[in-house]
Amino acid sequence: MKKIILKTVLFFIILLILLVIISFIFTPKNNSEEAGMPNSEQMGILGEKENSIDVIMYGDSETIASTMPMKIYEDYGYTMHICRISRTNITRDN
Repeated sequence: MKKIILKTVLFFIILLILLVIISFIFTPKNNSEEAGMPNSEQMGILGEKENSIDVIMYGDSETIASTMPMKIYEDYGYTMHICRISRTNITRDN
């Protein structure tokens, strides 16, 4: 019984390590279409310099319409990036 549990745990550890390695290989390195990012306007954050953004806003068209990154930068000094996705349906739980 212990042998089966050990084999199962070892299998999942190896699977997890392989998934992490494969995910790192296939993650786009920048926001160009050639790098595998067809919707670069939504995930342009990948093309930004590391540690150059203080706040990330993620959402639909309301996020873009209700947020003023330049005003926040002028007033508070925070740099922002808005990741928006078109045609997002907002669901409500009752």
